[in-house]
Amino acid sequence: MTAKPSAEEKEKLLSECELFKPLSADQQLELFDAFEWVTLEGGKEIIHQGELADFLLIVISGVLEVYKKDGNSRQLLGFARDGVVLGEMGLISNERRYASCRSIEQTRVGLLTYDKFDQLKLSNPYLYIDLLTSLSKGMCRRLRSTSDLVGSLKKRNEIALKAAEQILEAVLDA
Repeated sequence: MTAKPSAEEKEKLLSECELFKPLSADQQLELFDAFEWVTLEGGKEIIHQGELADFLLIVISGVLEVYKKDGNSRQLLGFARDGVVLGEMGLISNERRYASCRSIEQTRVGLLTYDKFDQLKLSNPYLYIDLLTSLSKGMCRRLRSTSDLVGSLKKRNEIALKAAEQILEAVLDA
């Protein structure tokens, strides 16, 4: 555990983080107060692939590496920096973690546990619905970005396949 973010960090988080932006000022403060604040030393794994998702996190400062494990190897999926939300899919779906995350350097994060998330349903259903809406919109943005990337890779593969066919045809004609 660590102290809550400074007033400046809090203001930046509430005004710039996609999770908080669509919420009213009162909702932002209530949600902010539901988080636990943690400082991770470099190399600390905080999300473990395959484990049941029991929290989501927001990066306040530092960098998290996101990766999938396959036996002894790791496939890098990307990096999460200030304001990025991770772990929401598993928290909402109550499923196991898709990937792992570890800190690259000292990193400060806010954790919203499943218990706190679930309590919002009863204590403030409007905030709960707005939070789900915000999380859903974030996941839709990432899905759209992923779809664009898949489309781009598919096009590149088609171009490469066509070039390989032309080379093979040229070799066979020679």
